[in-house]
Amino acid sequence: RQCTESQTEFRFDCSLSGTTATMAMHRDGALYIGHVGDSRAVLAKRRCGGELRAEDLTEDHKPTCESERRRIQAAGGQVRRLDGDIPHRVFLSGKMYPGLAMTRSIGDTVGVTAGVTSNPDVRALKVQRDWRFLLLCSDGIWEFITSQEAVDIIGKYPASEVQKAVDNLASEAWNRWIQEEGDVVDDITVICAWFGDD
Repeated sequence: RQCTESQTEFRFDCSLSGTTATMAMHRDGALYIGHVGDSRAVLAKRRCGGELRAEDLTEDHKPTCESERRRIQAAGGQVRRLDGDIPHRVFLSGKMYPGLAMTRSIGDTVGVTAGVTSNPDVRALKVQRDWRFLLLCSDGIWEFITSQEAVDIIGKYPASEVQKAVDNLASEAWNRWIQEEGDVVDDITVICAWFGDD
């Protein structure tokens, strides 16, 4: 709402600008997650054998997700993939914009008439003893790295070296973008929060 109000008051134009957001709050033995778009929250759990297992706590809001696609189409928007493009995108009916690779966004108000929404998915989970760390990362991480790969990269480091761990993950994502796309790299943001000191 604030984006729309600011746009109406001519403070800034968010019609073709927007962002995804994934937020987490750990309080009183619970983890609360709020999520819009294709950034992602991933939990690392310790298995009996000691290895770490990734568990996605959010589902990417992509046009290929059936329920998201149906909402877009019901609103009159279109989901299609352009020739030579990798992702499916959201467009206004008969138009070549906004071309969003996600179905929920904060901003990108031109997409509202195509069914793009800023309504988040929200959930609460009771913190468990086998939880090691939580990753909150932008889509630039997830384009070429799986959730399990990200957990494996971070899991090579102790909690005391979290900065080295996130730098390594961000660097790996960057290298894969360069390898796959040449000179194009999407935004790369990594946040890692440990539940304990091990």
